[in-house]
Amino acid sequence: SMHDTRLEMLQQQAEAAGLPLETIYLPTDCNTTEYDAIMQQFIQRAARDQVKYIAFGDLFISEIRKYRENQLYGSGIE
Repeated sequence: SMHDTRLEMLQQQAEAAGLPLETIYLPTDCNTTEYDAIMQQFIQRAARDQVKYIAFGDLFISEIRKYRENQLYGSGIE
C-alpha cells in the first residue's frame, strides 16, 4: 500500500523475475514507530532464515535507500 501497487501486480513481477515474495502487512494508519518495529521483526526472522538479499521498490530515492541500509545494518542482509 505504501507504493500504491496492486498485490497482483507485485506477485506477477516477483514471478517474472523468479524471486520469492514475502508480503508484510501493516496496520491501517501505521506510524513510523510501528513500521520500524514490524520491519525489524521481519529482518530478524529473515536473517535467522539465512536470507542474504532483500529487494525494495523505492531504493531509487537516496534518502529511502539510506534508511533501508540502516534498517538492514548488522543483519547480514544486503
